[in-house]
Amino acid sequence: MARLQMILWIVLIAAATVSAQAPDTLWTRTFGGDDYEYPGWLEPAQDSGFVIAGYTHSFGAGEDDMYIVKLNPDGSTGWAYTYGGEDTDNANDIKRTRDGCYIVAGWSNSFSEYTSKFELMKITATGEFLWRHDYGPDTSANYGFGVCQMLDGGFLLVCDVYCHTIYGHDWDVYVIKTDENGNLLNEYQIVKANTQHSFRVIATQDGGAIMVRGTGSFWMAKFDAAGDTVWTRGYGSGATCNSIIQLADGGYAAFGHRDRGYDIEEQFWLIRLNSDGDSLWSRYYGGTDPDDGYCVQETYDHGFIMVGHMYPEGQPLDISIVRADSSGNELWSKHIGGQYSDYGCAVQCTPDSGYIILGRTMTISGSDYDLYVIRLAPDTLINTGVNQENNPLPNAITLGQNYPNPFNASTAIEYSLPSPSFVTIDIFDILGRKIGMLAEGTKPAGSYQTIWDAGDKPSGIYFYRIKAGDFTESRRMVLLK
Repeated sequence: MARLQMILWIVLIAAATVSAQAPDTLWTRTFGGDDYEYPGWLEPAQDSGFVIAGYTHSFGAGEDDMYIVKLNPDGSTGWAYTYGGEDTDNANDIKRTRDGCYIVAGWSNSFSEYTSKFELMKITATGEFLWRHDYGPDTSANYGFGVCQMLDGGFLLVCDVYCHTIYGHDWDVYVIKTDENGNLLNEYQIVKANTQHSFRVIATQDGGAIMVRGTGSFWMAKFDAAGDTVWTRGYGSGATCNSIIQLADGGYAAFGHRDRGYDIEEQFWLIRLNSDGDSLWSRYYGGTDPDDGYCVQETYDHGFIMVGHMYPEGQPLDISIVRADSSGNELWSKHIGGQYSDYGCAVQCTPDSGYIILGRTMTISGSDYDLYVIRLAPDTLINTGVNQENNPLPNAITLGQNYPNPFNASTAIEYSLPSPSFVTIDIFDILGRKIGMLAEGTKPAGSYQTIWDAGDKPSGIYFYRIKAGDFTESRRMVLLK
């Protein structure tokens, strides 16, 4: 009888997981003109809004121009500007900098006598142009893709270069390290057999960075603080890696898609790695038609939110969002699209435990694409208050490590109380100055989660401290923009 009860309990848990409800869509916005627009990245802004980088053929001075759009928290447009010359200028990435501005990565044909050049551009929080720098060989095609600001304040730009190597003419990865003003400090080419591409790069907890993108396999490169390669790794054949995040334990989650064979074709592919790049587990998501995965983020409950595009049965290509728990088990999925194909490229968590997605959607005429932004409601699977009554009470006061860590814009902090206590949780900067308070007051026994939105703070090391009765504990966290 006990065994039967256990089986029934497992079945009920599985059914509850499968039937988890995807959040409703709160609003959608499109941005574009009479011609085409292409998205690059979606970055949290200082006011809880977001900023989009891409390029446009509808506006500006040249063939394509860099196109940067600032969204207010309600989805209205704060500002929108184009940047570039008379030729082609593309923006593929944008990140907030520690001084409250933005750094934009891409490439340009407008300002070189030769072929395209890698480009970094810095603008203010209100979109005003500050400076731009071009890099790369004069005799090659040079395309810049990803950028991050490292702990030393400098920038790491990862790029593609087309040139002749010992393997013949092919695409290779090109790495550029600059200081905080864009002045070149280090540059080199990673020469490998067959085509290799760069795409996304993130700063890491150790002061370095890590880059992903592979053609034919998940491929990544780990860099030190000077931008030099520490190690490279490849995972699986028939795969492309488009996104990576670092988790609180120092490990990584990498995301893209992989061809699983004739009967299944490409599916979303999520790999969990340790800090040395060793694979811990992997999970697949999707159907039997080709699915492309483009971006993963860690949710406030240590799970994952993923976005890309899939073919729902009998439907055109849709923007697809997949939610998984910390072990990669799918909790819910959602497809958004119209009568034409729609593509998803980036996702961010919002301070209210919802999500915002960037992609592109075909215009009403069905001839060109506009930038497409989707705002989802809070995720009901994320509990930002006390645990439910049927959960056991904690047996000690605890303060958890924030996650994600390092983080960009917002991070979650968990704490537990075995009995009612007067609690304060304060935030301090690296000099020990108190800069914020997340909790103050008497709390019942239970486990809690609070979210710190650091949108107006510069990159750096911060500390958070809990006081509950005679108990005091502090932990370190890293804000990387």
